[in-house]
Amino acid sequence: SSGSESEDGEQVAEFPPHLPDALTDLYGKYDGGGVIALAMKDDWIVSSGREGGAHLCRIVGEEQQVYKGSRGGTSKQTKLSLQRLGKFRGLVADNVVITSIVFDTMGTVWMGGYDGILRGFDYEERDSEDRPLMTRKSKPLFRVDLGSPIVNLSINDELGCGVASTTTGLVIFSLEDGEILAKWNPLAKKVRREFVRSAILLKDDSNPNEDEPPIWSVICGGSRGSLFQRILNVDSTGVLSPVRPFLDQESSDEDIFPIKMRPNHLGPIVALACPGPGLLVTGALDGTVRVWDYATYSYEEVSEE
Repeated sequence: SSGSESEDGEQVAEFPPHLPDALTDLYGKYDGGGVIALAMKDDWIVSSGREGGAHLCRIVGEEQQVYKGSRGGTSKQTKLSLQRLGKFRGLVADNVVITSIVFDTMGTVWMGGYDGILRGFDYEERDSEDRPLMTRKSKPLFRVDLGSPIVNLSINDELGCGVASTTTGLVIFSLEDGEILAKWNPLAKKVRREFVRSAILLKDDSNPNEDEPPIWSVICGGSRGSLFQRILNVDSTGVLSPVRPFLDQESSDEDIFPIKMRPNHLGPIVALACPGPGLLVTGALDGTVRVWDYATYSYEEVSEE
């Protein structure tokens, strides 16, 4: 759709045509409201919403004198506000729902689109007044077609990789240029429609034997509560093999094949976090949070109504 014009003549884009499908995959029957994704780096905030595309804001502070007490004393406080810096021009023409946003430490902000495109914008490039140029670029620095709608992104700066959750599986990509390094769909043989709703890259360095290298793995949560882990083929220098990214591809050891972590959640797993070595926290729409020792696959469950 070409959109319409507002009263002041500004072009206003209509909602992306795939918005209903995107919101259903992200939130189920609840459509998720306005803001869909949010990420912050220093004093920059990038957000996306149901109107499509992404916005950039900056946190600015203004020092003010504040009167305190009955004796007329004053103190200085900083009043914070958000300064709008506009939409990303490189997304306007595509009119796409951005489902996930994440900053890496290499200078790129990554955005996952429901159109299946992974986009990376350079957030370090500035103009003479130290304003970021990423919103004014007509196209992103990196643009990679993953082939199916992206519903979540996660990165691991130490490994130099990110993982995208899509409706047909997960995709591991390089943070250097967005190159696809591996694909995996543990849910392909399921009878019920289930897709990878969330995924995370983890390093387990809890092994007391210092001579043994840490074990890297990818864990993914499904849209119906399934949870899988697969060991990655990472060498002693911390580089993921682009030829055989999964360790079970070159081993006959059944213990390192993809592992189904049990029991299932009873709803979509929408959040994964690693608070410390060997620990994994999963959060799902069934109202529960689980803490896993993913080296031994035991867990504790906390109900959150």
